[in-house]
Amino acid sequence: QKIVYNGILKGRLARDPATGRIGNQSLRNAMMQLRKISNHPYQFLECYPQENIDWIYMSSGKFELLDRMMPKILRMGHKVLIFSQFVQLIQILCHFFDYRGIKHLKLDGAMGLEQRNDNLKKFQ
Repeated sequence: QKIVYNGILKGRLARDPATGRIGNQSLRNAMMQLRKISNHPYQFLECYPQENIDWIYMSSGKFELLDRMMPKILRMGHKVLIFSQFVQLIQILCHFFDYRGIKHLKLDGAMGLEQRNDNLKKFQ
């Protein structure tokens, strides 16, 4: 996570050749990329390693914390609702939950209304 984060900081900030200042668009783009990295660095990979799936949670501090918290939360009979602006992060979460054998549902903009309503009913 740290390596990818530092790479974005070093390589993504385009400077105006005349003033040497970092452009607003470049800064906004870099900030968005840093947000993605802080969630999970696998968002930058087209595919991630399937042979060592442990890295799905070991590569992200947030996922490591989630991995420690979920068993306790589920033992207490609670349900968990996670929001994300990033569809790719939702996919990574689904792989993580599959790996840990945790039942899960997802809602995203690609789902049809019927499937979305079915998932909402199942969650309740």
